Amino acid sequence: MACDAARSADVAAVTMHEGLAHICLLTPSMTIVRMRVEMNIPRKRKGSCSQHDKMLLKFYDSVMQGILRHISFDVVKCVLVASPGFVKDQFCEYMFAQAVRTDVKVLLENKPKFLLVCVYKKFIFLFRFPGSLIFRPQTRSKRGVERSFRPRQTVRYKSNC
Repeated sequence: MACDAARSADVAAVTMHEGLAHICLLTPSMTIVRMRVEMNIPRKRKGSCSQHDKMLLKFYDSVMQGILRHISFDVVKCVLVASPGFVKDQFCEYMFAQAVRTDVKVLLENKPKFLLVCVYKKFIFLFRFPGSLIFRPQTRSKRGVERSFRPRQTVRYKSNC
């Protein structure tokens, strides 16, 4: 158990934006990125956005398969889904509709463990401190100094999510 971080992770996090997602496991001492999903999603065009919708559904399916492959719901107490805008809402609607359609009981039984979190930036790093999660935007200015337009967002939680 000491060697396998997946057995000691009590929180999992999925940070996403259209075309980019990170699936992370959070332990008391570190954040482990288990999978990175990156897809090129075409922009919406006037009159036809079928390519955009197709690639978005393919992206959501890849993230869902990564969640099923890398998150052990017997160990994890809480799964954070974080994104700006409505990406997290659309993804969760798609994931649970697919779970009903394909009869994936693991997701349906653990639906209360999913917690949706709104963040304001496109790319997110997660840092774990005992008892809190800090979402920090990754932005660099021309001088290489990190700048943030909003203060860091801290989410406090208890260990029995």
